[in-house]
Amino acid sequence: MTSIVLEWHNEVAEKQIDEAMKRLKAAAMEIKGVSQAMCPVKSGTLRGSAYVTDLENGYEIGYGGAAESYALEQHENLQYYHKVGQAKFLELAFIEVTEKRLKSSTGERTVISTWGDETKTFFNGREE
Repeated sequence: MTSIVLEWHNEVAEKQIDEAMKRLKAAAMEIKGVSQAMCPVKSGTLRGSAYVTDLENGYEIGYGGAAESYALEQHENLQYYHKVGQAKFLELAFIEVTEKRLKSSTGERTVISTWGDETKTFFNGREE
């Protein structure tokens, strides 16, 4: 399985939280869609395993399910040749969508991305 977690960690008034979470969910859904367009396709199982899961303060976007045993390998292995799609499909979608959204946003966002056992934290688009 491979996934990204988007979380909101900015202190805002209670009435603003719902709007912030709606924007965060929209970003998660956009990342899922962009990543599916870049996802390698042989049988369609990997592309079809894309998901967005609600978390307490955000959303997880990932690939797994029936493709769990090979999703991470397909994502990470730059040596594989794909007639359709490419490696790093989720990571590149995350970068594309968050860079676009950060350019048009003033809110502070912390994003935690996890690839296998490695976790990276981004604050306002910069890795910490």
